[in-house]
Amino acid sequence: MTPPSDRLTMVATVLIALGPDAAAAILRHWPADLVAVYMAK
Repeated sequence: MTPPSDRLTMVATVLIALGPDAAAAILRHWPADLVAVYMAK
């Protein structure tokens, strides 16, 4: 099982790799999904 900090690092790495525009779009559209994922863990 991956610790939450490692998961967060992985997400941050992906967002940085995609670039600021893509990261902003993802974060704008996914807040509910991200909250649901974290609440489920």
